[in-house]
Amino acid sequence: MLRFSEKLNPKMELIESLDNFIKRTLAVVPGLWHKLAYLGGLRKESGEYDHWGLSKRYGNEATKAALGTAHEQVFIDVLRKPVGTLLSEVKENAEEKELPPEEYVEELWISRKPMTPTELGGGSQKHFELTLRTLKSLVKAKQSRQDEPPHPPPDR
Repeated sequence: MLRFSEKLNPKMELIESLDNFIKRTLAVVPGLWHKLAYLGGLRKESGEYDHWGLSKRYGNEATKAALGTAHEQVFIDVLRKPVGTLLSEVKENAEEKELPPEEYVEELWISRKPMTPTELGGGSQKHFELTLRTLKSLVKAKQSRQDEPPHPPPDR
């Protein structure tokens, strides 16, 4: 058992900071797309993660490692989800932002680089881009069907 005065070792700091981040912060961010965008937004131009509260409590290195691990996990979760589930979330998020789904998917496409973690955890940039392209195509196809006039009933 660690005593209060003992310093946590780096691995313990990583586990504690990751657990803290997942339970207190990431858990309240709704949906995978929002989580992925949030984590991408915590990265600086250098690619390093920055979170003032975690850094203050656990140090910069543990924070960077914890955020990188969390980002990798959410990225893999996106790649593992069925496309139908991802599409439903796209529609919900678009409605929440009062955007047409096409515009929301385009925002995701434009943000794909920051949303992609440095460590891919077995996933790939190509898989992620293919997922986004598929969502763009599905949203576009659905919009095209809605724009078409209704078909007359068939002659019997």
